[in-house]
Amino acid sequence: MNGVEEIIRMALDVIVGSGVIGLLLFYRSKQRKESAAAVTAEAQAASAELDANKAQIEHLSRQLVESFAENVKVQELVGKERSKIVELMRQLGEIEMKLLDEERRRKQAERNACLDEGCLERKRFGAVTLPA
Repeated sequence: MNGVEEIIRMALDVIVGSGVIGLLLFYRSKQRKESAAAVTAEAQAASAELDANKAQIEHLSRQLVESFAENVKVQELVGKERSKIVELMRQLGEIEMKLLDEERRRKQAERNACLDEGCLERKRFGAVTLPA
């Protein structure tokens, strides 16, 4: 019986041993599947984050283009107003020059005028006589 027991024991060892090996292989396979699922989930999360970042970049790009267009409009308005200001300053300068010229002529006319209405010696405009 020793031989039969030994055969039964070997058969049991093989069955038990293969069960342990099978169990190890099962857990190893399950671990690989879980690892692959985790990597896939991380990749999907990264992809979703990239999509969100891409959408935000596109939104900000549109806002930048709109802001630039508004800035161009404002710059055009500022340019027009600046041109008006320059033209008004030029006109003001011309008016000031005319005013100064008229004031100079008025003062010269006052110096050359005779105060008596019946004065026969009225001086002509622009004529200067030295006092004696």
